[in-house]
Amino acid sequence: MTAPSESSVPAKVGEEVDRLLSGGLKAGQIGVVSLRGKKTPGTICGLASIGRHSVVDADSPNMEDNLVADSFLRWKGLERPAVIVTDLSEAPISNLAIRLNVAMSRSILSVRFVGTKAALAASGLR
Repeated sequence: MTAPSESSVPAKVGEEVDRLLSGGLKAGQIGVVSLRGKKTPGTICGLASIGRHSVVDADSPNMEDNLVADSFLRWKGLERPAVIVTDLSEAPISNLAIRLNVAMSRSILSVRFVGTKAALAASGLR
């Protein structure tokens, strides 16, 4: 899904979560994976909510029943039926192929990408 600006990415991720929920998934079956990580300002990591949905970190004791939004590094070993990959960048991301592989391999059924048109293109996704 293409977001018109960086600041609108969280709202677009929320719309994707809504679509997945309306398709029959539960919040605990959806994950949001950031390609840039927790320490990068302006990422989806650390938000208390995405759209109208509250989120938890990958290491939260309540992660099994809740929407998880966290860095690709913290998703290692965790899986969800649906994963939304976000926090793409127009600037080069180091080890992008590895980060994408980690993010995409967390999904069992469906992977969705959310970013600006330029960020999707710079990542080779559009």
